[in-house]
Amino acid sequence: MNNELSESEEKFRSLVENLNEIVYTLDENAKITYVSPNINALSSYTLSEITGRSFIDFVHPDDIEGRIEQFRKTILTASTGEEALEIFTQNTNRIDLVISDIVMPKMSGKEVYENVKTIKPDVKFLFTSGYTADIIKKHFVEIDTVEFIPKPFSPMELNDKLEKMLSR
Repeated sequence: MNNELSESEEKFRSLVENLNEIVYTLDENAKITYVSPNINALSSYTLSEITGRSFIDFVHPDDIEGRIEQFRKTILTASTGEEALEIFTQNTNRIDLVISDIVMPKMSGKEVYENVKTIKPDVKFLFTSGYTADIIKKHFVEIDTVEFIPKPFSPMELNDKLEKMLSR
């Protein structure tokens, strides 16, 4: 199973690194923490010029108000299931949707899901995995009863899925 997880992570990493779009992550203060390596080819900036700066530094002044409103839809990240649950517990009122891999270190996505739903039953929850649906059903969760997006997925596919979930 670890080999399958490693393969899945490598596929996802390769997808992000080879997109013809810029992928970035922000911390809770709107500082850029990750930028895909293609930043050099797709913009006039380098990784070092962007990483650590506020994303607002790169927004046209006429668009700042709208972008700040979008940022209120904050993305919080965790490396393990335990960390995800801790972050959720500390930010319950701010979180409307959780995205979790089914296989995570220290606590499975299924365990995170069960704990999160106990704390906030109406929170929306999206599972993702590089495993096939058959393997997921056999070992982890009934994917017919939860929201799921298989890896790899494009940013557009993820955006569409999230928009549908959040509009319900």
